[in-house]
Amino acid sequence: MLTHRARMLRQFESLLLAPDRDRLAASLRRAVHAIGFESFYYGAQARSGLALDVADLSSPRILTDYSPQWGQRYGEAGYASIDPMVQECSRSMIPIIWHRHPSVPDKGKDRLFDEARQHGLATGMTCSIIGGPGELALLSLTMENDRQADRRTVERQVSQGHMLMSYLHEGLRRLDRQAAQAVPPIRLTAREKEILTWISAGKTSWEIACILAVAERTVIFHVDNAMRKLDTRTRTQAVAKALALGLIAP
Repeated sequence: MLTHRARMLRQFESLLLAPDRDRLAASLRRAVHAIGFESFYYGAQARSGLALDVADLSSPRILTDYSPQWGQRYGEAGYASIDPMVQECSRSMIPIIWHRHPSVPDKGKDRLFDEARQHGLATGMTCSIIGGPGELALLSLTMENDRQADRRTVERQVSQGHMLMSYLHEGLRRLDRQAAQAVPPIRLTAREKEILTWISAGKTSWEIACILAVAERTVIFHVDNAMRKLDTRTRTQAVAKALALGLIAP
């Protein structure tokens, strides 16, 4: 008979064998529930001068069972810019237990936490991992209630959650490598790479136009071409993918 730890490892290892993202997400959901959590959010994004686009739940770099309504509200309110979990995990890979994280009175953060609880995200943990060049990935595992029993579960399962993050991230990297081998290599022009590099540094189209001494519409033209080649919908996603593929440097 398998021990509890052995069963957990089987669950985690299934993430390395998933043939596609849908089945990986299903394996992730089972693993999350198996270690005692109720919902999850995983997101990967470029770190260089860009905020994590945690609210775009339709992004191919995100796996979650959070409600679309919460994603929409989070984005509209600009909560990523004040979310202490996102801020802390952008600086440190030490897992954060929500109810233990030190806080100071702040109306914006208090509103964020109140609304999160209303959407079933009362307590949990968040951990991060540095992926490919310039990439940061976050995993939040959450509980619907903030009772003492829920807090004990979170504290007891921090190491399991951190381990889950490693297996999940590697499973996604494996699928990315398979996808990269199945399609022709992406070829960006020198100008497209240059402009994406400036975007990764937080520059706007107008600022890049001034730096390169070209018209702003020329910058937009090259950005649109790069997004089309990278099969992305936003500049943020284009930069993240270009960084992950090694097409530009962080």
